[in-house]
Amino acid sequence: MTPTAFHLPIPSRARAWLCACLGLLAALPAGAQGPAETRTETPAEVTAPAAIPLERIPERIEQARDQSRRAGELARPSTEVETVRQQLAALEEQVAAFGEGGLRATLARFDLRSLESEMEQVTALRRTVLAAQATLSRRAAELTGARDALVATTRAWQLTEAELAGRQLPAEILSSVRGIQATLRESSERLAERLDENLALQGSLAGWLSSIDDRAGQIEAELATARVELFRPEHPPIWRGDSATLGFEASRESWNRDWQALRGYLQARPGHGWVYAGLLVFLLGAFMTLSRKVGQWVQDKPDLERPLAMFRHPLAAALLLAILGLPWIYPDAPIVLRELQGIVIVLPLLLVLPLIVTPSLRGAMYLLAGLYLLLLSNSLLGGGTPLERYTLLALSGAGIAAVAWIFRPGGAGARLEAGPWWRLAQFVARASIFVLVAALLANLGGLVSLAGVLTTGVIGSAFAAMVLFAGVVVTRGAVLALFQTRYAQKLNLVRWHGAAVDHWLMRILPLLALVGWAVNTSRMFRFDGVLGQALSTVLFSSVTIGTVEISLGDVLGFGVAIWLGVLVSRFIRFVLTVDVFPRVTLPRGVAATISMLVNYVVLGIAFVLALAAAGIQLDRFALIVGALSVGIGFGLQNIVNNFVSGLILAFERPVQAGDTVQFSSMFGKVTRIGVRSSTVRTFDGAEVIVPNGNLISNEVTNWTLSDYRRRIEILVGVAYGSNPRQVMELLLNCARSDERVMDNPAPSAIFLGFGDSSLDFSLRAWTERFDDFLTIKSDLTLAVHDALYGAGVEIPFPQRDLHLRSVDPQAVARIGAIQAPPVGDDPGGGPEAPAEPGRTTIPGGGGQP
Repeated sequence: MTPTAFHLPIPSRARAWLCACLGLLAALPAGAQGPAETRTETPAEVTAPAAIPLERIPERIEQARDQSRRAGELARPSTEVETVRQQLAALEEQVAAFGEGGLRATLARFDLRSLESEMEQVTALRRTVLAAQATLSRRAAELTGARDALVATTRAWQLTEAELAGRQLPAEILSSVRGIQATLRESSERLAERLDENLALQGSLAGWLSSIDDRAGQIEAELATARVELFRPEHPPIWRGDSATLGFEASRESWNRDWQALRGYLQARPGHGWVYAGLLVFLLGAFMTLSRKVGQWVQDKPDLERPLAMFRHPLAAALLLAILGLPWIYPDAPIVLRELQGIVIVLPLLLVLPLIVTPSLRGAMYLLAGLYLLLLSNSLLGGGTPLERYTLLALSGAGIAAVAWIFRPGGAGARLEAGPWWRLAQFVARASIFVLVAALLANLGGLVSLAGVLTTGVIGSAFAAMVLFAGVVVTRGAVLALFQTRYAQKLNLVRWHGAAVDHWLMRILPLLALVGWAVNTSRMFRFDGVLGQALSTVLFSSVTIGTVEISLGDVLGFGVAIWLGVLVSRFIRFVLTVDVFPRVTLPRGVAATISMLVNYVVLGIAFVLALAAAGIQLDRFALIVGALSVGIGFGLQNIVNNFVSGLILAFERPVQAGDTVQFSSMFGKVTRIGVRSSTVRTFDGAEVIVPNGNLISNEVTNWTLSDYRRRIEILVGVAYGSNPRQVMELLLNCARSDERVMDNPAPSAIFLGFGDSSLDFSLRAWTERFDDFLTIKSDLTLAVHDALYGAGVEIPFPQRDLHLRSVDPQAVARIGAIQAPPVGDDPGGGPEAPAEPGRTTIPGGGGQP
């Protein structure tokens, strides 16, 4: 048996979801018009051809020439079609071999590895053919639409010529009409020729698909048989001896098939090689450039020494990442290419890993790499030979001994405690001993194929885990090195939140590595098909409720798309807030508006993708929108009104986050403006949710729309007899002495007039510290009081004079005159006022006649 080298495939269902999402985005502009069959409307479909009026003939001649020119450009050889033609030419030999009658009998001689390799080739070939068929179908639709439009235009000119035949017209007009018809017919013929070539290719592809499907069916039947044969002894027990020969004829046939498959695969993708070469050159150059500055970075930050240790071998680290990226550039690669990938990655792995693992684990690392190379070399042996059987016995025994030695109670693996991931690795490693013991017993009993699957699964999955660990560490080291560069240090995201980015990176990368390891392990143990079928049954078994069909996979797809949309929205807004907005000068409130719009645009796109992932068609979504519009007409007017008001607030910005507003009985600061409602925090500490419609339709006082200036007014009354000019000078001095008061506009003191009990003045001053308005007013009021008191200016209390005419004079004499207390004794500070005969003065304006 042969191991399957490490790779990171994208699950087929996830790939289908991704393609559906991208396809939906590409089709959105046209999707609103209806189904694909009715979107392309040619002039012939819109209106029937009719004769052209005489006065419009010159104009329509120019239009027809332009149409003919565009048709000629469309009739030129297409780059996409030529690429498809070259790709199919490279695969023609491989597809033609499927029709050979001897292949059905040949499949019966294939071992499990060869059958899986053949099935992967057929699957990859089918995807290639389907992609080519889609390209040709789009091209055929373009050619057919243009040709039909030319036919309709030519028919209109024929009708025009017939109508003009009996009229006396200049010969130039008839000649132009006939000439444009010839031009249109010539362009139509070129389009027809190109369309015939395209249809011929499509016909060939249809035949290819039939052959490919037949071949896939044959291989699937043989695979089912081979999986059953895994549990049947194909050799006698080892204690009875094995008389099989060491013939390598089957191996030579397998090598030849692998070589042909690899050659055909690479020839069908000539551009991928240049892409991979560019990636390799880029990584090598980047790692070499970074390695020159690592020493200085480590001197400045000693804690970077361990994460950046891999830069001692920058070429090996770059090659390691490049090899890990191979499955993304060459998807659905043959098994032989993945095996070559596993062989090539051993060298850079052994150069990089000793720099990043503890010394006690380096011996285990070299041992595992040696076992994996021995396992790969086993693929050179023919299936069923005794040497292969004994090699598997040796590998199983060596694997048991290695795991037991590493994870013994006092061994390196048992002593090391490196967090939950290492504890998981310890558990899996100890469990693998039981699998290797089962492989050893199966081999002894004659189940060599089963022993090969189990041994390959354990050693291959362990090697894949080691490669993934190295990939995670190298990727993190590369990111940390990039963060130390001069250009990255200019980013606030790196300077202020570099530790947080590293934290999230080390949460995401190990999780992705774990998923990749699980996928590869299931494939190596050959139960990926069973797991895939079980997951497909669980996720995509639908339940029909009325006309609605729901499945768990659709619900999960919808939820995952929305969840990813929320994460992407948060990340984009975080980057805008941290790195973009501080670098640009924007009016107040624009940054919050942009952030809000980005949030809802990303969520809207995520919602559309979620609908596509859930399998909801646009026509069904149109029904939902129609039903929603009816609901809006009846009961959702307020929601729509608030939504539209939120958009008005976002673009017009009459109220912005941070403004202090006053409306109705509410006075507070706007803390958030949403798409439906806004939040106002009152100065009492309450947070009030205000519908956006109230901020648009009602009168709102915005104290801080243009600036944060606020006028302070202090009303002062002094006693009659005071000097008004002295009072005004005192008031102005109080305002000028406070540094929080603005010089422009300058403070002013105004003599308002003569009050009932006082001379009334107003001190008016401006401040830019709106939030401290009340404190500043209080301080100014105290300063005015102290200034007036210090200058001896009296601040009177209200007084009322009551004339008593009907009181007995003797009673008045008994009451006596009420004397006002001297200045300083009376809390009101009123002056001494002698009583007049016949008049009683009562403080506070009270009195009884």
